[in-house]
Amino acid sequence: MKRLFCMLLIAMLFHSVNAFGEIQTITHTVKQVFGGSQSPDDARNAAVAKAKREALELAGTYIESTTIVRNSSVAKDEIIALSAGILKAEVISQKNFLTGDAFGMEITVRVDVDTSVLNDQVKTMLEDRKSLEEFTSTRNREKDLLKRIDDLEKEILTVKGSADESRALEKKFKKTSQNLVALANLENALRNYTRTNDLYQMGLVSRSQLEESNAQYQIAVESVKNAEAAVKAGLAVP
Repeated sequence: MKRLFCMLLIAMLFHSVNAFGEIQTITHTVKQVFGGSQSPDDARNAAVAKAKREALELAGTYIESTTIVRNSSVAKDEIIALSAGILKAEVISQKNFLTGDAFGMEITVRVDVDTSVLNDQVKTMLEDRKSLEEFTSTRNREKDLLKRIDDLEKEILTVKGSADESRALEKKFKKTSQNLVALANLENALRNYTRTNDLYQMGLVSRSQLEESNAQYQIAVESVKNAEAAVKAGLAVP
């Protein structure tokens, strides 16, 4: 009964926010061309990661405009981390295209920003330095992986048709792509745990719900560790 009451209270609060708040929507599209050493799934993972990252960076302008950020000293990478921790980018469309003799994928994502509660959300996240540092870390790791994808795409142009070289590139693409997916799952788990913890502090969710959320986060952490180890092993392929 208590759980049902809490769920109804959360729903009422959510409805109240949306009834009186101002929702700003950002849409962003990325086109990803992929060659023979990059599978469609790997290309999609890279395109989704790029589109979401760039959309969240655009949404960062709203975070920069909040009173608490304007009155504080917040680094640029923390703005991006705040965007990732507070907001969520969702894929709303995907389609293939052909350009010259190469195939590609077009991904469009959307980020909704509720400006009525944004200042309070930013304040809460800035006070939770541990979570902010973790989001900053995942953002930086993702940036490195996307740079690696760009480098591999350039490397494709230098491959002279050797089967061994093509297989090695394919393996590198796949491992890097899998790491991108693992990082995205980690951010989702961290975002969920952070919000669940906030609700727990307010008495709106149970201890068992908080522990379940933390368990999912720890699983995501291990998944990223395994993916990063696989990437390092894959990059060592001659």
